[in-house]
Amino acid sequence: PPFTDNGGPGAPDGETYPYPLEFVNLVGTSCDDEQEKWPSAECFEKHSGGNATHYPDYLEPGHGSPHYCSKDAKAADVNNDWCPYIFFGDMRGRYRHPHIAFAAVETWLANKAGVGTCGPTWDDNDGANYPQTPNDNSVAFPKMEAINSDDPKQPKVTMSEGKASFHWPGDEGAKRKAVPGEFVIEKYIMSTTITS
Repeated sequence: PPFTDNGGPGAPDGETYPYPLEFVNLVGTSCDDEQEKWPSAECFEKHSGGNATHYPDYLEPGHGSPHYCSKDAKAADVNNDWCPYIFFGDMRGRYRHPHIAFAAVETWLANKAGVGTCGPTWDDNDGANYPQTPNDNSVAFPKMEAINSDDPKQPKVTMSEGKASFHWPGDEGAKRKAVPGEFVIEKYIMSTTITS
C-alpha cells in the first residue's frame, strides 16, 4: 500500500522499492489496527505530529484513506475520493501523487521506444484533446457544501428519518458517457438437449 514501506515497484530480483508515502487518515486505534497488518504504515501521529484531537471537530478521524471526510459524509457512505486531501496540520496541501511521476516516466519511455507514435509529453498524447468530448472521462461529484469558510468543501449531506444521504449528482450533472459497442442486456437460457 502507498502508506507503508512494504510493496511498491519491483526489480527483476524481487526487491521492491517503497512509493513516496501518502498522508493517510489513520490515527489512534485505526493506526494501531493498520500497523498490525502493515508495521511500517505511517499514520497522522508520525506524518503530521498530532493526534485525533488535532482534527477539525466535524471530520471523521481514522477512516484509512488519503482523503479526509466529514462525520456526516462517512455516515452517508460517501466515496472517500469525493473528500479533500489533507488540509490541516503540518502536511496540509502536501499530498503526494507518485502515480503522476510514474505516468510521466512511462510517457517518456514510450516516446523513446516509439518516437513516431508516442509524443514526449502527456499533452502530446491522450492529453492533447483533454477533456475529451463527448466522453471527458471525468467523474461526477456529489453536491458539495462549505462547512466553514477556511476549509475545503465536503459532500453535502442531509438527514431524513434518521438516515444520512448525500446528493448526487452535483452541479456538473451526471456526466453520463456514451459507450460504443454491442451489449447483451437480456439472456435466455434454453435446454441444449435436442429431441426429435
